[in-house]
Amino acid sequence: MTNSVGCDSIITVNLTINNSTTNSISPVVCYTYTSPAGMVYTSSAVFNDTLTNSVGCDSVITVNLTINNSTSSNISPIACNSYTSPAGMIYTSSAVFNDTLTNSVGCDSIITVNLTINNSTSSNISPISCDSYTSPAGDLYTTSAVFNDTLTNSVGCDSIITVNLTINNSTTNSISPVVCYTYTSPAGMVYTSSAVFSDTLTNSIGCDSIITVNLTVNNSTSSSISPIACGSYTSPNGMIYTSSAVFNDTLTNSTGCDSIIMVNLTINNSTTNSISPVVCDTYTSPSGMIYTNSAVFNDTIPNGNGCDSILTINLTVNNVDTSITLNGTTLVSNATNATYQWINCDINNAPIFGMTNQTFTPSVNGRYAVIVTQNGCTSTSNCINVVVSDIHTINTIETVKIYPNPSAGLVTVEFLDNSVIENNIKVFNSLGQIVWTANSDTSPTIQLDLSTLTNGVYLLQVNDQFTTKLILRD
Repeated sequence: MTNSVGCDSIITVNLTINNSTTNSISPVVCYTYTSPAGMVYTSSAVFNDTLTNSVGCDSVITVNLTINNSTSSNISPIACNSYTSPAGMIYTSSAVFNDTLTNSVGCDSIITVNLTINNSTSSNISPISCDSYTSPAGDLYTTSAVFNDTLTNSVGCDSIITVNLTINNSTTNSISPVVCYTYTSPAGMVYTSSAVFSDTLTNSIGCDSIITVNLTVNNSTSSSISPIACGSYTSPNGMIYTSSAVFNDTLTNSTGCDSIIMVNLTINNSTTNSISPVVCDTYTSPSGMIYTNSAVFNDTIPNGNGCDSILTINLTVNNVDTSITLNGTTLVSNATNATYQWINCDINNAPIFGMTNQTFTPSVNGRYAVIVTQNGCTSTSNCINVVVSDIHTINTIETVKIYPNPSAGLVTVEFLDNSVIENNIKVFNSLGQIVWTANSDTSPTIQLDLSTLTNGVYLLQVNDQFTTKLILRD
């Protein structure tokens, strides 16, 4: 080109070619639609709208428009206590109102709500039942309880019943009456014979009281007795009779009914007597009582007809003084005006020949007693131990052996103490008499031949110190 001064104007052109654009949309709206170009539509349509794109060229938009409309409806709900509307609002009383939601095409759905609110009801009951209870809702209870039961009231809402339930139980019992002749049961029935049956009454809490009755009906009895009594007689029913008679007595028999007893009574009498026994030491009375001193008393035993025989007893008891005094080695009987016989306790209480004085001096160690006869009575004293010489039993046992014992006649005496120069041996019979003697020198043993003596018990004495029992037998 030529510039303003007539010269060439050389223009370098950096050319950019832009294009128009096309697009399509499918809007769905409620009631009205304003297109991208600002046009307003109130019904569905398909059209083009031209705008300028970002590069300044035409932007052709094909619009596939859908216009949707709102809807309306009416509902008349009936609710209990509270109601949540379709839009989520909570109502607690009846009302008429509009609720707006979105319908299926995304527009308003206007619901006219004619709401009725009904209320639930509550009540209390305190039933008392026997054994079991079926609640208003149909539940079964067998024990007392407090609970709520829910039903539907007349307006279709909950009817909540608080039940304070008392369950009382029927009772059972058994009785075993024993009666005479007839019996009226607790329920008023009359029975005349034994039976087992059930009677039903009402107990203290209004329920059944079932009584099992094991009934025994007994009858009266009759019998006869023929008692024989002494002096007087108390009949079975407590009447007192003092003479023989025949009468009827009425008691209660073993089954609790009348027992009629015909009594054929015989009355016998007691007897009296007296005796004057004279005895030694003790006396056993006819009734078995023991007396040791003189006395006058009554003793009662049965007489020939079975009644009391009362004995007046004038008793004389003579006692024997069997006490002994030991003076040194001399025994003295303390009894006076008596006869005496001294005995050897070590030889089966054998009498000592010739020893019949009030005093006795033993010649050998031993136990002695005296038989005393005094006032016509005879008694034996206790045995008294008399030591004639000093005997050391342990030493003697250690220094002398005698064997065999018992013996058939030959007895060996062995001396273990060699210091004794001479040993003296004596044998005494049961009367205290010396029946055999021997002396030995320093020999350690000596054999005694006592075969000439009769069988029995003897005392063998060594050196007047050691005495032992010696038994001779075949």
